[in-house]
This record gives sequence, C-alpha cells and structure tokens, in this order.
Amino acid sequence: METPRRLTLGSTGPEPTGSLTQTLTWRSTGAWSLYEAISYRGLVGDASLITEDAVFGDAYARFIKHIHETPGLALFVAELSDTVTAVCGRSLTKISITIQDDPRKQSKRWERCAQGHLSEIVPQGAGPDAGAPRLVQAIQQARDETVGSRFLSEYAASVPFCTLARGEDGSSALKGPFVLTSDDAWRAFWLD
Repeated sequence: METPRRLTLGSTGPEPTGSLTQTLTWRSTGAWSLYEAISYRGLVGDASLITEDAVFGDAYARFIKHIHETPGLALFVAELSDTVTAVCGRSLTKISITIQDDPRKQSKRWERCAQGHLSEIVPQGAGPDAGAPRLVQAIQQARDETVGSRFLSEYAASVPFCTLARGEDGSSALKGPFVLTSDDAWRAFWLD
C-alpha cells in the first residue's frame, strides 16, 4: 500500500511569450512521473508524460533525509523562507519544490528563480535570495535519482509554439499551394 507522500518539482520559464513547463512528481513508493508542456502565449502547443512505476523508494527516502539533514543543503532551515513569491522575468526559470504529507495533512512549498530547465539547471545566479541554490541542488538530486543525470527534455532546443489548428479542424480550406506575403493576407486566410 502506498504511503501518500510526494515531492513535486516544477519549473516554468521563461515567459511571457513562450515557455517550457516541467513537473516531476516523485511518490514515497518510488514511482515518479514527468509532465512537460511547451507553450506560446499561454496556449499549450504540445505536452508529454513519462511515468515510471519501478521501485525507487530507497532513493526517495535518501533524498528526503538529505533535504532535512545535510548542512548547507537542507531545505527546512530558517534562511530558506517558504513565503517568497518569485518574479523571474524573461530570462530565468521559476522553480518550485512542494513536499506533501497527506497523513499529517501538511505541505511545504518553496519558489525561486534559476537558470535553465530540469536537464541543465544550475545554482549559479539563482535567487532572489541566498537560499535559492539549495532548491536548485535539491532539484538536481531529485532529477538524477529519477529521470537521470543525462536527462534531455523532449523539447530541448525547441522554440515555444502553439497549435493553431490540427488536421481539418481549421476554419480555412486550403484550395492549393500559395504564398502569404503580408499580415493582411495571413489574417484573411485564417478568417475565411
């Protein structure tokens, strides 16, 4: 029977026009899932979900012990406030860690800014406070124990996009090949 405890690592950034959202959820049984979505102007262009039911329970327990007890890396310390609301701007990724303990009806969430997404996130330049690198290092460790240190996003090197229409769902009928040469022609094509 699963103990209902879980760790959720999230990252979204950069905004406002395009973003890659990654959410890694790791359960105390060891099972984990990684959801990724690439978006443009708030509209999801594509998404993927990877799940692993293999037993990584020992790794999860080591990770939880690490973030509680390791000097310099522990998250449950006074210098790492859980009340910071990160405003990361256009060049940084918003990261978060949530630890949920359902039997005790407790949860703890931290949010900061960092450089890079799950596969290449680094503590250098993390902020807005001196405790932010602790979150980055926790994310790196959780990544390494689940998806692996060589993880590469399905959307690596992608440009954020959104799907305008799929198949025959578009409002315009394509009558043959042609070139759109202006913004007005583009609008007219999609409004027909």
